[in-house]
Amino acid sequence: MSQSDDKAQEQLRARFTQLSYELEQLQGQFQYLNQQTSALASHIQDLARTIESIAELIARKSGEIVNIPIGPRILLPVTIAEEANGVLINVGSNIHRRGSLQEAKGKLETEITQSRKVLESLQNELSRYEQEIARREQVIAQFYR
Repeated sequence: MSQSDDKAQEQLRARFTQLSYELEQLQGQFQYLNQQTSALASHIQDLARTIESIAELIARKSGEIVNIPIGPRILLPVTIAEEANGVLINVGSNIHRRGSLQEAKGKLETEITQSRKVLESLQNELSRYEQEIARREQVIAQFYR
């Protein structure tokens, strides 16, 4: 082998090492984004279930007994009080204020809308990472031909 062949092989090895490193980094970032996407989707589902619960409470009359979940497979029967007492709404930094069920529902609907926008952005980013990973894998596969 000539010196130029040795140099070319060394450059190919360096390029292969660089591509492998980039692929590992992209895969790590992809996994992180995928976890964040799953967590956000789960959060949106929790918000939607809370809105459903609020809608059920709004439909009930004062004095009715409802079962409120307080843990896994544990329900607490409670009597609905006048709506005027309202609910406590977290307004951020663990600070709460009293508000109506309608206000709470509106706040949650707004949060769902904002969360869905973030989720869409994360999904677009995931797609971009998938494409980059596929490109790197194709280039690396050429080294094995």
